Amino acid sequence: MIISDKVKKDITHVLVTEIYHFIAAILAGVLIYLLFGQLILSFLTFMISFFVDIDHLFDYLFAEGFRVDITSFFSGAFFRKWNRIVLPFHAWEYVLILLILFWVWGNPLFAAVAVALFSHYSVDFITNEVTKPAYFLLYRIGVGFDIKKISTCF
Repeated sequence: MIISDKVKKDITHVLVTEIYHFIAAILAGVLIYLLFGQLILSFLTFMISFFVDIDHLFDYLFAEGFRVDITSFFSGAFFRKWNRIVLPFHAWEYVLILLILFWVWGNPLFAAVAVALFSHYSVDFITNEVTKPAYFLLYRIGVGFDIKKISTCF
């Protein structure tokens, strides 16, 4: 299989970004440990921060069905094929809601998940070519998940 330079560049971008996500997830986990002193909560924070990208499978399945195409997945080509970006777990609104829940009930789980998501979205926001409001789910809904209104690289 011949892979274009664009696809190679996209895959390299994803791999480098995953290193940043890993570092951010470790830092988020350490912060939660320092704040609450709970190792399990710290580990959960790391896991959520690093693996929240599982929602990419949602978009992938709509674009590709159950066909396995590793190149399409890691290059993000499936987004172009579908012309939509949904990513249901990527939304700043969740961070705000979780922080409000933490403020109301004081359960450190809410803070841990908020920190996990914040660390992940921050890396995404810095490293991805997206419009400023793209990480608000309400914005994506408002533009019908149209890839051209969400990302500047399509």
